[in-house]
Amino acid sequence: MPKTGPDIGKPLKGKLTFDFAKAVRAAIRDYPAQLAATAFIDGDNSAVVADTFADSEKGQIAHLKEVGQFGAKYHEQIDDGTCAFAWNSEDGKSRFMFYRRPTAERNPMEMPDLAMAGAAVFDHELGHMVVKRGMGNDAHQPQMCESVADAFASIRNFQRFGQKPEALSSYSGMRAYEFFLGQESHLTTTVVDGIRLDAESVKFMSLSPAETAALAEEYAKNLSPATQELVEARRVYRAVIEAQEKDGLDCEALAKTMLQQPANSLAFKLGARALDYLVKMDPEYFNTPEWQSLRDQIKERVDALGPSGSVLMDSGNGKNSAASDASEHTPAAPHPKRPSS
Repeated sequence: MPKTGPDIGKPLKGKLTFDFAKAVRAAIRDYPAQLAATAFIDGDNSAVVADTFADSEKGQIAHLKEVGQFGAKYHEQIDDGTCAFAWNSEDGKSRFMFYRRPTAERNPMEMPDLAMAGAAVFDHELGHMVVKRGMGNDAHQPQMCESVADAFASIRNFQRFGQKPEALSSYSGMRAYEFFLGQESHLTTTVVDGIRLDAESVKFMSLSPAETAALAEEYAKNLSPATQELVEARRVYRAVIEAQEKDGLDCEALAKTMLQQPANSLAFKLGARALDYLVKMDPEYFNTPEWQSLRDQIKERVDALGPSGSVLMDSGNGKNSAASDASEHTPAAPHPKRPSS
């Protein structure tokens, strides 16, 4: 999870029904080889809920307690919204997951409710641990590790809650929005949207654990942004990104810049997803004739893409049920600029 990011979500509805200890037991059962010599830490209670260390390896856990890695070392990350993370030991022989439950106010994965948020946080970190390419860095595709984790979490969302692509809309849009805040490590929008597009044609719910991990890797490998695409997107939006660091994100400048790009380019798609996300979070803020004109132009370009464009604009005019339900969201930070009149 990113250390910083937008905080524009309203308090989550529902109850946190996710059982961390139960999910850990299921993960160890489903992925015994990948989770050998692994400990799962409940960050809310500073306790190990399960581990797969041999008796001769138990010292790893004692060492964690000595250096404060059960929570104190990570309070800075936790306080700014991070709920969980996975890491390898220094010698690479063991792994650890630190998990802290989402709350009504802390929704780092931008899920629709607490039940989904609790599972998504866990599944993202588990994806790092059980899917190939999930840990470490890929020199050719810097987002590969996070793409793997988000692909796994997206598939698991369908398996846990049903294949409802709209449930992952804000998740995907948030990742695109973060790009315009200068944060690229979790730019997984194209991967999550690829899975959303396949919700009607792929039977995700029938996959075995091994098939789930393998398919997550395939989505990440095939749909993560290519290095050259990222370089071009950075170039296209350089002025927009640099300006937001001082004055907030100028949505009008973003929209006009993206409309100059080919509709099938990464630059266009990231702009469309980020803007759609912001409209969904705060529809009234964008309820101006000038903004509607820009939205109409974007929608015309999106519609021309055919089926692949269907995941780029979920909020419509900002007047549908999803957008209306988001009207209680607090403004984005940095707050986007309203299109000028």
